[in-house]
This record gives sequence, structure tokens and C-alpha cells, in this order.
Amino acid sequence: MKKLSSVLTVIVLFSFFVSCTETVAPVLTGSISGFVNLYEEDGSQINDKSGVKVSIEGRNNYAYTNNDGRYNLENVKAGIFNIVFEKAGYGPHKIIAREFVGGGDAYLYSIALMVLPSFNVTSLIITKTTGSFPYLRMSGNLSDTREYSRKVVLFFGKNENVSNDPMNYLYVNTAYIDQDSSSYSSSLYYKEYLLDSGFNSGETVHVAAYSTSNGYWGVYDPITGREFFYNVGTSPVKSSFILD
Repeated sequence: MKKLSSVLTVIVLFSFFVSCTETVAPVLTGSISGFVNLYEEDGSQINDKSGVKVSIEGRNNYAYTNNDGRYNLENVKAGIFNIVFEKAGYGPHKIIAREFVGGGDAYLYSIALMVLPSFNVTSLIITKTTGSFPYLRMSGNLSDTREYSRKVVLFFGKNENVSNDPMNYLYVNTAYIDQDSSSYSSSLYYKEYLLDSGFNSGETVHVAAYSTSNGYWGVYDPITGREFFYNVGTSPVKSSFILD
């Protein structure tokens, strides 16, 4: 019994000393830098690219771009996070689930922000045709004309909350607007595309029409597999129809 007790004592002491000598690797830090370009509604580039806030979502790291659009995030801990780019009057941008290993400097590809559209969609009319290839026609008017081309983005969802949020839509369609025009229209072979996107025959499809500038882009959302469309107006016009 005495010998067993001695053995147990040795094991306990050994475990104690091992635990005391274990080291935890420090979390590496580093910097992240890059450039942001700014654009007018008509797609022309803005010379002064300062004042864009670049931040890491959920952390205290942030920086602002200088006149050339350059930014530098310092003392960034390693991890996976979202990087947000925003400036008042511009559509924001977000890099989702960026992995940073730390221990050095990382350079990101250039990001573009565009001035939010200053025109609105004022109406949305949806008509359906019949025949061998039935299609959907979305048309309407705009608040004014411009000397450059624009776009209207249409989001299709299953309820009245349909919006540019990827959680609230299942399909996206774009209507192109010629310069000096105050109306838009777009056609869609709706049965093929909408049924493939998760809609069912006989249900109500809700549509939201958003104004957007000459250039727009989406940011992939890994949760839904769809995209965030940030560069759109804040006053969409909505309508609905029954999917035959």
C-alpha cells in the first residue's frame, strides 16, 4: 500500500510540473492595408477618396482612407472576420469571412464604393403573357431623366418583406435604363427561373423594384448563397402576382 501511495504521489507531481511548463502560443497580430475607389452615380471616378471608414466587424480596429484612398488597419489579431467599408452617401461594401493569420502585413484587393442613387422608382407594373413561352414583363417610371444610363434592380420573394437583403429574396432581375429615359422595363421567362429559384406554382410572388446607379455589384453571402446588394435606393416600389 505504501509503495502504491508513492507511485501516485510521483504521478501527481509529474502532472503538476508538466502543466506548469506548458506554454500558450501568443495570438499573432499584424496589419491590413489596401485602397478604396469612389465613384459618382454615372460611373466616373472621384479624385478625393478620403474619409472612408474601414473597420473589422465586432472589433475595435478601424482606419480612414487618405486622399488617395489608402488605409492601414494596425494591430489586427489573427482570426476570421468581416471587413466593412462605409462612407455617408455611398453604398457600403463588406468583405465576408476574411481569414488573417497575423504575424505580418496583408494587402487586400481594391474596393469600390459608389454614390447612392439620387433618383427613385415611382411605379411597378407586372404583366404576364401566355403561350408556348410565357414571360413576365416588369415596367414602370422613374422620378427623373439623366444623361447617363442607369439600372433598376428587381428582387423576388415569398412575402411582403421582400428586399435587397439576401434573407428576404430568392431571385434577382435587372432592368437597364437608357440615357434621357424616365421609364424602365425588363422581361423574364418566369416559370423556368422562378420555379428553379424555389417558388411554387399557385403561390404569390412579391417583387421590390430598387433604383441603382450606373454601376452596382453584389457581395456574396455564404449563409444564403445569394448576394448583398448595397448600392441601391432606400425607397423601393413593390407589387405582386400569382405564379401560374
